Amino acid sequence: MMSLQNLPTLGLGISLSLASQPDPVNLVKHPLGASFVEYAGLADVQSVWPQIQRIHQAGAPVLYHPSYINFCGSFANDSAWLQTAAQHIYQVNSAWFAQDCAYCFWQSGASYSTQLGYFLPPILNEVSLQLAIERVQEVQAFMSVPVAIEPPPMTFMVGTMPLMTFFGRLATQTDCAILLDMGHLVSYELASGQRILSQWQDFPAERVIEVHIAGGRIKQTEQGDIYVDAHECTIVEQTWTMLKELLPKLPNLKAVCYECEGVQDEQQILQILAKIRQLIIKKSKNPELVAVVQGQPFVQQNQEPPILTSEDFGEGLKLKTNNFANQGRLLFDLVFNDKVRQLFATQPQKLFANYQLSTQEQADFTGINPHALALDVRVRVDLILSQWCRSLPLTFSLLSSLSNGLALLKQLVDSQTMLQAPNDRIVYFATRLRQQLIAQPQIDLQELSLLVAVLDAELGMASTSRLLKQAVINEQEIATNQSEPFNSQAKITIADYVSASLLPLPYQQLKQALCPCSGAELWRSLNKQPLLAAQRQKLWAQGESHLFVAKAKVAMVSLCESHIEHDTAELAEGFANLLSH
Repeated sequence: MMSLQNLPTLGLGISLSLASQPDPVNLVKHPLGASFVEYAGLADVQSVWPQIQRIHQAGAPVLYHPSYINFCGSFANDSAWLQTAAQHIYQVNSAWFAQDCAYCFWQSGASYSTQLGYFLPPILNEVSLQLAIERVQEVQAFMSVPVAIEPPPMTFMVGTMPLMTFFGRLATQTDCAILLDMGHLVSYELASGQRILSQWQDFPAERVIEVHIAGGRIKQTEQGDIYVDAHECTIVEQTWTMLKELLPKLPNLKAVCYECEGVQDEQQILQILAKIRQLIIKKSKNPELVAVVQGQPFVQQNQEPPILTSEDFGEGLKLKTNNFANQGRLLFDLVFNDKVRQLFATQPQKLFANYQLSTQEQADFTGINPHALALDVRVRVDLILSQWCRSLPLTFSLLSSLSNGLALLKQLVDSQTMLQAPNDRIVYFATRLRQQLIAQPQIDLQELSLLVAVLDAELGMASTSRLLKQAVINEQEIATNQSEPFNSQAKITIADYVSASLLPLPYQQLKQALCPCSGAELWRSLNKQPLLAAQRQKLWAQGESHLFVAKAKVAMVSLCESHIEHDTAELAEGFANLLSH
C-alpha cells in the first residue's frame, strides 16, 4: 500500500485564483493566514510560474489541482496533457495532486472541465468503477507524486452504487489517496437521500489526506433541496456540520483547504480560516495536523500509527460485454439535449428503449430529480456561454437586443454542438448561429446584414485561431511567406491564419459601445441588462464601414494547448475592393 506517512503535513491552506485579489502572498504572510496555497491553473506551468515563485518566496508550498483529467469513463486521457501535468506538478513541487473524479471532456479532444460548464459526475455503477480504475492507473503511470481522487459536486446523481463504496473501492484498487470536499458530500446527500456516515463502515478513511470546504447555495424545490457548488458564497451550515462529523474520522489527514475563489474580502477569508483552525484543533485525531495549524513543531513518535487495510474487492467486470456506452450517451444527452430531457420527464420507458438499456441499467437513472437536472443544465449552459462570450463579445451583445436572442444562444448549446471536439466547438456554434439568424430573421434584412457582418468578423478570428492551434498541435511548420516577384495580374489572396471582414463601424468603436465589461463578466452583464434595440439601431448610424483584418499568432506554445492571440488592423472601406481582385 502507498505510504501516506511520508507525505508532508501542510496544515490549513487556501485555494484561489493566483492572478486575482486578494493576493495569496498576503494571506500566507499573515500570522493567522494560510500555510499553503492550492490552485487550478492552466496545464502549462509557464502560465502560472511567476505567481508560484512569489508564493514559494513567501515560504509557502503549493498544491496543483488540475481540471482537465478524465478520472472516469471510457474516454482516455491524451498523453501530451498528462506529460504536461506531470511537468507542472514536478516544477511547482506539489507534494501530491488531486482532482475531481469526473468527466472533464467527452469523446475525442482533451480539454478543461469549463468547456462542459463544469465537471460531469461519473455514473455510480460497477462498470463505471472499472473504467475509473483504468483512468486512474493511466494517470498514475505519468506522475511522480501520489494521486488523490475527489468525489465531484452532484446537482443530480446517476447510479445506484453508494458514493463511498465507489470511491473507497476505486482508491483501494488503484492504491491512491482521497480528497473529500465537504460541500460535494452534502450535494450527494441531497441528490441521493443517503447519508455519508451510513456508508462509512467499509470506507478506507485512512487514505483521506486532504479536505476541502467552500461556499455554496441550497436551492429549495418541490422535490427536495439541491446543493449548488458556488465558492464565492457563504459556507452553508450543512457543510460545517459535515466537517465537524468527519474530522475525527480521518487519521491521516494532511491538509485542510478553504476554497475561497470569488471571495474578495481578505478579512472575511481570515475569519473563516480562524473558524476552521479551531475546528481542526478541537476535532482532528491527527496530532501532527493539530500541531501544524497551531504553529507548533511536531515530533514524530517512534512507533508509526497503524494504517488500516481494506478488503480485496476482486478484479471487476470484463468490459467487453457491458452496455456502458449507451448509459454514457444518455447521461450526456440528458444534460445537453432538451428533447431527451422532455422525454425523460414524460415517457422514461420509451427513452430507455431508445438507448437500449436493460432494467438494471435503467435503475441508474430513475433516481434523478428532474428539478435538479434542470437546474444543472441552466447553470452549466450559463457557464459555457460565459466562456464563449470571450470569443464572440460583439455578437453576444447585439443578440441580447433581440427579443429571443439570448434564448437562441442557449438553445444552440446542445448535443450537436457539444459533441464537436473542443477546438472546433466555438466555430461550429458560431456557424450554426449564423445560419439560424439568416433562416429565421428577427429584424429587417438591412440590419441583419450588419449584425451578420459583425458575427463574420468574430467567426473569422475564431476560425483562424482554431486552424493555427491545430497546426501547432500537429507540429506543422508555420512558415512565413517568402518574397516572390511582383505580378500585377495575380489574384490577391488572404494569407494563412488571416481573416478579413467588412464591419459597419471600426472594431474598437463597436467594442466600446457594446461591451461594458469583458470576459465572462460580459455574459452576466448582458443577462442582467441586455442591449436595447434602440441602442443597436442608433449605433449603425454612427460611422462608415471599415475593413477589419486580423492575423492569428501563437502567444504561448504548449504540448497540449497553445494560446492564440490576434494582431488587428483596420482600413477604409475602399480597400475592401482589393479582395475581389
